[in-house]
Amino acid sequence: MLKKGLFLSGYGCQSWIWDDLKKIFPNSVFLDWPKDQLSNFTEINDFCDWVSGYIKNCKFDFLVGHSLGGLVALKLSTYETFYLNKVILIESFLKSPSVFFRNLLNDAIGEDKKVEVIKMLQEQSKFYSPILKDKLVDLDYTSYLYDSKNQIYGIYGDRGTKNEKQVVNELNLSKIELDKVSIQTITNSCHFPMLENPEELKTIINNILKI
Repeated sequence: MLKKGLFLSGYGCQSWIWDDLKKIFPNSVFLDWPKDQLSNFTEINDFCDWVSGYIKNCKFDFLVGHSLGGLVALKLSTYETFYLNKVILIESFLKSPSVFFRNLLNDAIGEDKKVEVIKMLQEQSKFYSPILKDKLVDLDYTSYLYDSKNQIYGIYGDRGTKNEKQVVNELNLSKIELDKVSIQTITNSCHFPMLENPEELKTIINNILKI
């Protein structure tokens, strides 16, 4: 039986970023954030409340979230109504990201796709509350790690370094926090590995789900 996942996009993103993964997870749900309500979402809990209402009575085997969507997924995993055992964070930062992570796309993605992503971010970002944007600049959501009873996985682009140790160090997490997250890196990727290196991302997620 195919496993059913819930995929949540990041700030300013739409669900088309998951198109490559939709092919291998046809039983899953890929949500778009409600543009008509986003201006009222000033914290992670607002997103969680919306998701909980939208997918009421649905059961998932795993959650996947990109960037902001990962923080939402992690918070949702603390809710007793979510019956799952794995939460996969993709480029989600529990503490304010260092300069190392402040880049969007690897040049190898191609100019056409880069233009498409930037256009999406520019068009969608205007729907979000400025209060939320300020909160995401200086953040610390590490408490979510302690509240969740699920297995948590973090996937981050290596920014072309091929150095997983450096990536982990730049996350600025304590040893106790790192013990709660199983971290892997994707080569030649920055903030959008599902677009920059989808094949490697598929492999990593499939391997996680087999554990």
